[in-house]
Amino acid sequence: MTKLYDRQNSLNLKIPDEVYIIGCGGVGTWLGIICAMVGIKTINLFDSDYIENHNRARLPYPEEWNGKKKTEALKMFINWIRPECTIYDNDAIMEETDLIAITSKNVFDCTDNAKTQNMIYNYCKSNNYDYVKLGCNSDHVTAISKLDSVTFTEEDPYGAPTPMYIVPPMLISLYTLWNITHGNTDINYLKNVSKIFNA
Repeated sequence: MTKLYDRQNSLNLKIPDEVYIIGCGGVGTWLGIICAMVGIKTINLFDSDYIENHNRARLPYPEEWNGKKKTEALKMFINWIRPECTIYDNDAIMEETDLIAITSKNVFDCTDNAKTQNMIYNYCKSNNYDYVKLGCNSDHVTAISKLDSVTFTEEDPYGAPTPMYIVPPMLISLYTLWNITHGNTDINYLKNVSKIFNA
């Protein structure tokens, strides 16, 4: 019987063994699903929020999942499509003491809170972890890494709780995983979604 990933082996993809996804909203959810689908073996999820009906406009969850923790829902979904993937669901990174839960490289920050972003970025920089900040803000998408120095503020275009639909979070998740699996960890991408598709 053909193994699941046999046909992609010739692509020589650089697939991490483990990733950390902090924030499991629109961006973090699709990033987690795509990470599992490319063959990442261990995914650590962090979020304390719960699914509300309006979230489902950009998430692949049924109505009866309203009220579930976002990490629990994403774990269930990934285990449904990739039961061999190990998923750890955790509460959110809220304080600096929570950062000890991050114990390896490949950290994806999908949060929309400047205080949390700064904590995660500084922790990753001090531990030499690969850090990527992903975000969507209405009609634009952002993915950045390898920052020498940064201070996130609520006004920065690195992801904010503004209205969006399914395309931006899927797009930036796909773009980021394409780069990571092709060995490019130096990402600096900020695009208006309408311009990408020449709309």
